Amino acid sequence: MIYKSCIIGLLLSAVALHAEAVELNKEGRDPAYVESIVNRSKKIVDKLGISDQKKADDVTTIIANRYFKLNDIYTARDEKVKAAKETLTGDAKNEAVQAAQNEKDAALYRSHFEFPADLSLYLTPEQIDAVKDGMTYGVVKVTYDSHLDMIPTLTDEEKAQIMAWLIEARELAMDAKSCIIGLLLSAVALNAEAVELNKEGRDPAYVESIVNRSKKIVDKLGISDQKKADDVTTIIANRYFKLNDIYTARDEKVKAAKETLTGDAKNEAVQAAQNEKDAALYRSHFEFPADLSLYLTPEQIDAVKDGMTYGVVKVTYDSHLDMIPTLTDEEKAQIMAWLIEARELAMDAETSNKKHEVFGKYKGRINNYLAKRGYDLKKEREAWYERIKARGGTI
Repeated sequence: MIYKSCIIGLLLSAVALHAEAVELNKEGRDPAYVESIVNRSKKIVDKLGISDQKKADDVTTIIANRYFKLNDIYTARDEKVKAAKETLTGDAKNEAVQAAQNEKDAALYRSHFEFPADLSLYLTPEQIDAVKDGMTYGVVKVTYDSHLDMIPTLTDEEKAQIMAWLIEARELAMDAKSCIIGLLLSAVALNAEAVELNKEGRDPAYVESIVNRSKKIVDKLGISDQKKADDVTTIIANRYFKLNDIYTARDEKVKAAKETLTGDAKNEAVQAAQNEKDAALYRSHFEFPADLSLYLTPEQIDAVKDGMTYGVVKVTYDSHLDMIPTLTDEEKAQIMAWLIEARELAMDAETSNKKHEVFGKYKGRINNYLAKRGYDLKKEREAWYERIKARGGTI
């Protein structure tokens, strides 16, 4: 039971992360700016139909804090770009500016999934979509409706493709500093392409193994249409290829840095390679579920994500509920929110071990959260082990 032991080990891991109350991150910020952001966030929340004022206030704070986080990320980028333009020239300047952009996108990637996870503790999926629409001026609906009005003969396939691109664009646009409408509108100016396996220049044995891995995921989705199943298999395989390309580029730059540089220069080059990797993951992450959405239901897309992450969300969630039967609905919701957030990052991780490391971090967060709420995890775990043995199970 090596796999199960690995999961249990990660479940029992703990890191120094703590769940915090929803507090406005206003420290050190201009009061007028804070007020304007809170008012902007409140306008979004006012349209959600939340009758509980405390709940509405918490959601307002979560949205405002996301705006603050975005501002911090872009301010850091702008300062580095400004310094590069003032002190450097030629290729050195261009490289420094690109490095600042990569660092910005890497920071967006590392923080993006926390936002919907936090909202999910208060809102339905439909309300979360409404928040995203509010942050992007409702351009998804405006653009979609205008295309349907402009071209009444659009097929269902074409409508689905337009909506998929708009949803993908919205994920990026809600993190954007400006030009949100232009970004969204550009999504539908793209040309749809046939689903083709990106195997050119790849080792045939590697391609075969990735296709087989992808097919195993698809086989569990219950797709009766073979052409549809093949297309979904190709989309998943191409995502694996894309991830491999991103990590290969990172590894080559890290290797070169370690072989040719020393001290701070080496460390800075390695970090720059990591930032470039995370930036590439961020820029490509949302295309994958958008492509899948043309063929699969939301539940099937979740099943693909679970397949790419070894079903750890369900295993971990069920294990916690089995270990602590007295968990409240609020605690169950928080555990699931963190596991879904972890899954978004884990599905982009480079290896099985790295995927489990991502979940391990969030499992530690869950353990600390539960301990902070008064659970004696050592006693809960010991009692759980006894219950498992009593019903004939093994750890």
